[in-house]
Amino acid sequence: MKKGIFYLEKALLVNFSLFIIFIPYFRKTGKICLVVGGLLWLIINLLKYNVKFFENIFAKTALNKSLLFFGLALIASVVFSLDPYHGYGILMERYFYYFIFFLIGSYLVQNKQNLIVLTVSLILGGVILGIGGVWNCFHSSARLFSSFGIHTAFTPYLVLSMPFLFMIGVFGKNKFLKLGSLIGVIVLFPCLLANSSRTAWGAILVSLLVVSFMRNRKIASCMVIIFAVGVLFLSPEVKQRAISSVDISTWGGREEMYKGALEIFKDYPVFGAGLGQCERLLSFYNPELSRHLHVHNTFLEVLLEAGIIGLLTFLWIFVVFFRNMVKSIRLCQNRDVGAIQLGLSSGVFASLLFALASSIIIVGFQDAALFWFLLGMGAGLIGEKGWLDGMKIQRI
Repeated sequence: MKKGIFYLEKALLVNFSLFIIFIPYFRKTGKICLVVGGLLWLIINLLKYNVKFFENIFAKTALNKSLLFFGLALIASVVFSLDPYHGYGILMERYFYYFIFFLIGSYLVQNKQNLIVLTVSLILGGVILGIGGVWNCFHSSARLFSSFGIHTAFTPYLVLSMPFLFMIGVFGKNKFLKLGSLIGVIVLFPCLLANSSRTAWGAILVSLLVVSFMRNRKIASCMVIIFAVGVLFLSPEVKQRAISSVDISTWGGREEMYKGALEIFKDYPVFGAGLGQCERLLSFYNPELSRHLHVHNTFLEVLLEAGIIGLLTFLWIFVVFFRNMVKSIRLCQNRDVGAIQLGLSSGVFASLLFALASSIIIVGFQDAALFWFLLGMGAGLIGEKGWLDGMKIQRI
């Protein structure tokens, strides 16, 4: 029995390692890996705990309660939705699957070897994405949205990958992990410039500075100087692109989307208009927004669809995450694990900043799925009370 569980767990690890590497390129990757991984995960728990597997299937993390309250807020949104049937479909097709990704991510990192393998997969995925992006830059001068000629939503993966790789490269101890991470940062940097996402530039920069300051103020101060000097060497096109951020006319109509979302919220303030109603109501409130399915602001979209209760419980997930992660990082005695925690925290933080101008995290089955999986990894590393005694961190 133990041998069978051992091989099943290895298969589960391989499945999600492939998920991390290939999710940017193929839309069906997330669904295939979820079905295969979900079945493996279920079988493993059945073999381990038999009829009591439901009592042990949920890893005990500091985020469990906040996720539960957010889930209840989403259910309330469905119940009071303008279209409960459609809302139920969105709940099951998006949020339920994100929750499964979160659970499996938190489960896998309970084993040290799994943690290292997943970290290597993230590094390898970042390096491959960067090399593919550079390859595309040599073959096209257009704004970068492809890797090895395969169209992908490049920006969310940059926002998740670059902070993670940077933290491993700067604060890690293992030479191979540091080298691979620094190579990843080097090949991803020109991709970040070629992608030309001003929100991504700001999100990554702020995330690196804030999280680095939390770990080592001297390094953070040096980074400020390096970034300030580096700006002088940027091309005029990049400088102009960054300066144009203050010009509302260059926001691609986002200001009108934001106004429309707030108007909808005023009519459905408590439980929201219902999950999936954003794409239906935006054009109703403003016919000029008929071509837009989302608000391009994750937090406004949650507010619109799940109301103030939904937004507050959604934000509470990340308040709990960062509060516990900061304490956990300070107690961690393992330098590599601490660097991984920093990387996951930085990637999540950068994604949340990027979400201010994009509907990620709660939309789609690629970058959103990866985000919730990485959030689960981070939650699994801090555990429910691991930051109090440091035992969980040291065991890993």
